[in-house]
Amino acid sequence: MKIDPGVAQKVTLPTFSPTIPQSSVEAFVKAARSHGLLDGDISYDDLVWSGTAG
Repeated sequence: MKIDPGVAQKVTLPTFSPTIPQSSVEAFVKAARSHGLLDGDISYDDLVWSGTAG
């Protein structure tokens, strides 16, 4: 990619966390329940896989 070095120094690239915060999952479950998409409790462990591929 051809980009001016001065411009490249000003660019901020996004960063992503490899984890999903439990509070985010709880907020999603709460919102889904309030909209009738879920009718029971779903735990963080039910939704987020924390194992390794292989």
